[in-house]
Amino acid sequence: AWLGRHQRVMFKSEMFSHYIPAARRSVERHVIRASQMVLPSAEFFEVYPGDEIASDAGKSAESVRAALFHVFTKRLKVYATVRQLFRCYLLYSFAAIKTGVEVVPLYDDAGKKVDEHVWPTWRAVDPFVLYRWPETVSDIERCEIVAEDHMMPWTQYEKLQDMGIVEKLNPKNLSKPEWPTHLMRRLQDQGLSMPDDTVVREGEEKKEVGSDFVALTEVYAKEPNGWRMYWLVWNYLGDKRETPSVVRTSKRLRPRPPYRLVTARELPGQMYTTAMMDDLEPLNVLLNDQVNMTLEGQAMSFSPIAAVDPDKVTRADTLVFRPRAKWLMDPEGVKFLQAPDTMRAGVMGMQVTMGLMDSFSGSNPLAEGSPTRNLPKAGFAVSSLLNLSLADIRDTAQMMEDEILTPSLHDIFQTMVEFTPAKQVFKIAGTQNWPAQRLTIADLEGDWSLRWVGSLQSQDYQVKAQRMMAALQGLGKMAPYIMSDMARRGKRINFEALLRRLWREGLGERGADSLVEDMKPEEQIMRAMEMLQGAQGMPGMGAPGPSSAAPVTPAQGGAMDMKALTGGV
Repeated sequence: AWLGRHQRVMFKSEMFSHYIPAARRSVERHVIRASQMVLPSAEFFEVYPGDEIASDAGKSAESVRAALFHVFTKRLKVYATVRQLFRCYLLYSFAAIKTGVEVVPLYDDAGKKVDEHVWPTWRAVDPFVLYRWPETVSDIERCEIVAEDHMMPWTQYEKLQDMGIVEKLNPKNLSKPEWPTHLMRRLQDQGLSMPDDTVVREGEEKKEVGSDFVALTEVYAKEPNGWRMYWLVWNYLGDKRETPSVVRTSKRLRPRPPYRLVTARELPGQMYTTAMMDDLEPLNVLLNDQVNMTLEGQAMSFSPIAAVDPDKVTRADTLVFRPRAKWLMDPEGVKFLQAPDTMRAGVMGMQVTMGLMDSFSGSNPLAEGSPTRNLPKAGFAVSSLLNLSLADIRDTAQMMEDEILTPSLHDIFQTMVEFTPAKQVFKIAGTQNWPAQRLTIADLEGDWSLRWVGSLQSQDYQVKAQRMMAALQGLGKMAPYIMSDMARRGKRINFEALLRRLWREGLGERGADSLVEDMKPEEQIMRAMEMLQGAQGMPGMGAPGPSSAAPVTPAQGGAMDMKALTGGV
């Protein structure tokens, strides 16, 4: 159904055998909407400091966010990877992602290596090559073994071998790898041959390599103190080695595997469940049967059956049904049988099936942007209906954010802090209102909480911020009475913390450092003078001095009075 090919039909037609990939289009609409929901703009993730009241927390959080955004935009293909994850989720009922490290060498103009940079990587994992045991556990961290198959070219393995990362192998002892069935089927469906099916032409030198590929499996095994990684090679025979050959063993233990996994329609004890495509494929078969039946009925109406009297035909070979045909016969010997017009019934059946496919995939006219009948005119009511119509897509986005995207954000940040050299500098371009930055890994260390904030979370934050704004307005009207009552109880309100919390819940930590800042010394002195003048003018606070009649300003010789008021400072 995904490839758009006729695999099975119920209605056999001799004339029409069309196949419309409507199921694929339904999945793609779901993928596009869900991807745009988790990536609504450039502000798709947020950094929260552990101490949100600290004065420099906002600036530091902005530095961490700028570095991560630089990595996402320059090194990682965020939108393409997210779309791959959603496709796997809807086609195969689960999606997985893996984070890692990439070392990029830097060369000068003469081609000499001068330095190297370390960057985090992530990629969507092929669902057919990822194995977990036991298979009754849905949480990947509760598994005992996690393995991923690779067909690594020998040239790439040779580079790793020269770097000392893997053990040395004799290339002549590499046998032809056994390609997995799922890969062979997929290549056959595309009309492609196997990668190692090469033809040696006459006159070419014989290769010194037994095979162009190394059948390799990357295994993560759980130990009491963590997870250890192994590389196994399956197509190597020789040097008294047994199959498989362990060519790499990690020296350090990992706290968890580098994979993040989300399962659709998760059930206890079941890792492989049904996906959306399981629901759409039978409807796609039904739709194409209805299309072919409708076209056949339309053809019957367009080219009706002709009843011919053979006794009145002069030449039988002239009886061909086509435009401007000449039949050599008596016109009285021909009668056309008018078949009933079934076009309307066929179109109605196709519309019903398409409606079922839209409902199964979470699409409806309101989500498509088309107004429906009896739609209310109030904006709040329309917004509520739109949110309800996107419930299925929002559920998919919520699962992806909670299970993969937010944890992967933490994995990428931890990878940067752990493996990035101290001398490596992140050069972040600036804008008109934001200066350029040069950050090192020391600027990113700290207690940070990272979260993927797509449109779903942003809408929730906006609603919460509006409620907090209304509460703040009500609190401001009753502030004098509330503060006086709390003062008698020995309490006070920390308005700085309140403003920071309101800003954080509504807009995140971006710009929080510019919201509240320390006063300059001269501003503190002026503020102290104003408070003292106001206190002197209050009843019971002593006779009003000259300053109460006319406010003292620096231009009127206020420097001497300020010195007297501040105790000689």
